[in-house]
Amino acid sequence: MTKVMYRLSAALAAGLFLVVWRLAVIYYAQYSAEQAIRQMSEQQQLAAQHLVDQQHAATVERENERQQEQAKTLAARTLAQNQRCVGGTVITVNGNAYTQNLSMDGHPIHCSGSLASQALR
Repeated sequence: MTKVMYRLSAALAAGLFLVVWRLAVIYYAQYSAEQAIRQMSEQQQLAAQHLVDQQHAATVERENERQQEQAKTLAARTLAQNQRCVGGTVITVNGNAYTQNLSMDGHPIHCSGSLASQALR
């Protein structure tokens, strides 16, 4: 009976080892799959953040271009040192000569303060 018990114990130990081995393999496969999913998720998050960064940079670039264009427009409308706003129209002063500035269509260029209603240069 001892031999039978010994063989049963050995068979039970071998079966238990196989069960533990299979569980370890399953655990490792699940762990590897979770790692792959986590890595893919991180890559997707990085790609999404990169896209957001690119869009933000493009928005900032457009805003900078808009501000530069606005500054150019403002500079073109600013009266020069020899120009004055008199009665709401731009007048150029050269010594004792006063000349009214006219637009392309021959109308006086209107102004307020140191800004003309349209580009002067």
